[in-house]
Amino acid sequence: MEVDVNLEKREAVVNFEETRTNMGKIRTAIREAGYEPL
Repeated sequence: MEVDVNLEKREAVVNFEETRTNMGKIRTAIREAGYEPL
């Protein structure tokens, strides 16, 4: 997994292997960290 965070733009880009995780798990982790995924 690779994550690129830009604090000035208030955005993050997440690249992941679909065989190792899925978008639902990533969205849950983002929410648990206190942020709202788009």
